[in-house]
Amino acid sequence: MYSVNAYPVKTATLALQKQNLTIGDFYAIWLKSTHGLNANGSILAKKIKSLMDKRIQENYLSNSTFLAAIFVDPRYQCLLTPEQQQIAITRLVETWETLLLLKNRDSPIDEFPEITANDKSTIESTIESSQDSTDAFEEFLSSQASLTSNSFASSLTVTSESILNILNGFKNVERISYTADILQYWKTRQLTDPELYQLASVVLAVPATQVSVERSFSGLKFVVSDLRTSLDPELLEAIILIRSNEKFKLCH
Repeated sequence: MYSVNAYPVKTATLALQKQNLTIGDFYAIWLKSTHGLNANGSILAKKIKSLMDKRIQENYLSNSTFLAAIFVDPRYQCLLTPEQQQIAITRLVETWETLLLLKNRDSPIDEFPEITANDKSTIESTIESSQDSTDAFEEFLSSQASLTSNSFASSLTVTSESILNILNGFKNVERISYTADILQYWKTRQLTDPELYQLASVVLAVPATQVSVERSFSGLKFVVSDLRTSLDPELLEAIILIRSNEKFKLCH
């Protein structure tokens, strides 16, 4: 049983058991806990706070990926020092260069089978007939797909030097409420800031805790039973993905 002195730690422990926490969420829970311990003022609370402060400095605030995730989170970017912001920017530029390498690696499409003249004629006639139809919903989907694909494709043509300038321009961004949904924040900026959106999508996907991983392993025993030991690896991965993401369960 937790004493009154350690109550903020209990609250933090329960909060950290939630799924889909971003690194910013984790940092906020940690800070709330240390602030609560500081307000308590007892000797035990001060000792716990001292140990937590040491842990966050040594294990997290010295990690470039952690700093990068905080940098792209307007709720808490203001907590970074100029030196930490520079480390974060360097890490994000490296991430951008990796995205460019992956894009160039995946660009060739030579693996598709050769299309005969007859196949080409059939495909073209099918496309033309579909384009001639006046389907309002199809037009809406086409317009949205065009916006998204053009935004993504154009964003990945930005050089490392340009992305550095973009990131420097994001320094000292206006803070938003800590209660805001950071994932929704970036979703609304997908078209206006496609480069930053791509980077945020990567660094904010880094698991802040092991909760989701442990739950995935725990759920594995319900999938791979004695009667299903020969499941195809790709099928097993798909099943685990659906089990681990509630949003996919709602899609029928």
